[in-house]
Amino acid sequence: MRNNSEGINVEDLRRDMREDDYHLDGNASGGLLREIFGREVTPEPATCGACGSTNPMGGLMVHRNAMGDVVRCPGCAAVLFVVAHTWGGYVVTFDRLRSLRLADGS
Repeated sequence: MRNNSEGINVEDLRRDMREDDYHLDGNASGGLLREIFGREVTPEPATCGACGSTNPMGGLMVHRNAMGDVVRCPGCAAVLFVVAHTWGGYVVTFDRLRSLRLADGS
């Protein structure tokens, strides 16, 4: 069992959101991502550390439940990052997200 500093079991969150579950595209998390990153990031390129594919954040697969979002690569279904909702805000755990390129002035 792997709990983060907020006591959220990230492995349970991942297990509950398997790649064959219903998923949304990354645009569905646009507002949440804007809160976390402080800017619009859905058009920005994200690179998977597992398969090397690069996709816009808005093109990633999002598996959502009440606990948070698991964001996966559309090419290989690797978990790129997990966003868990907490009482005080969010906890973001980065897994296979190799890079996120943010353009100046966005």
